[in-house]
Amino acid sequence: MGKSLTSGIAICLSLMFSCVTVCAEPSENEIRSITVSEKEENTITVSEGESVQLIWESGFDISDIRYTGYLSHHKTAISHDLKLIGHSAGEDYISLYTEARCEPYDKYLHIKVKVLPDNNIPADNRREIDRLNEFKDDDYVRRKIELTGALPEKYKRLNLDKVHEIIDSTDDFKIMCSRFNEYHGFPDVIPENFGHTSNIYWLDEKGTESIEINISEEFITYYVTDENGYDYAYQTLYPEDYATELNEFTVKPINYQYIQYNEISIPSDVTCGDIDLDGKIDITDISVLSLALIGDSTLSVTEYKAADVTHDRQVNVTDLAALRQYVSKVINSFDIYA
Repeated sequence: MGKSLTSGIAICLSLMFSCVTVCAEPSENEIRSITVSEKEENTITVSEGESVQLIWESGFDISDIRYTGYLSHHKTAISHDLKLIGHSAGEDYISLYTEARCEPYDKYLHIKVKVLPDNNIPADNRREIDRLNEFKDDDYVRRKIELTGALPEKYKRLNLDKVHEIIDSTDDFKIMCSRFNEYHGFPDVIPENFGHTSNIYWLDEKGTESIEINISEEFITYYVTDENGYDYAYQTLYPEDYATELNEFTVKPINYQYIQYNEISIPSDVTCGDIDLDGKIDITDISVLSLALIGDSTLSVTEYKAADVTHDRQVNVTDLAALRQYVSKVINSFDIYA
């Protein structure tokens, strides 16, 4: 599953359901329209960089629909107005869903998509798409679509003022999410290691500033990342009851998306738990981590990776507890957290 939400929905409404149909050949300025149905098997073929307009005969009145989203498998994306775009050759299986204010409240639709390769994509762009596809836990949606030519380079991005404007524009979190995606085009990153629980939008091209939309818990957080890939400050923007000032992290987390995208190397031969890198896992490692957690020292990228003994991409008191268990021989391996 994958963290992209949609609004401004161009849905053709009908009380009848039909199989997938392809409309007549488009004119030069139009794209193909494809009608999809909840009652029939939906199979679509597109080329990389090609857009098709989905028409979902959901039976909902347009005024009742408050939210539409999708889950994908790294080959396609769906924009806020239900345009499906193929960005990587191969097969994809999409679950499209919509939520309404009226009964039955929500509906789901499954689509199989075959994405054909486009030989006109420049070789450098192709290599970059392939590189970004190597990171299975994170889907770099917006950049891959740019590389196919389906989204213009330097397309507009959210900025912090626009984020606040959207938050202030509605009390409905899902409509808020849809407006972020409508303005920005697509999330820059959809982290997928725990399912599609968040969307990340970069406020600049490298991801030095970003907002994370936590879909499952309905939080919006602003992050500032340094050039080495550390998140050094954060601010909760929504909900209002939890809003904070800009705070610095005590232990600065590694922003793995920033590291991967900007090709900053992380050593691969780090021994889990050996935080002081002396070849042993002992009480000294516990001391190093304890001092870092209370803010008396800073972990390097290598030390941070060694300290993440629970393998959740964070370093906190849970790692300290696990490290203490290991040193006291309550556990004999960190593999239980893998």
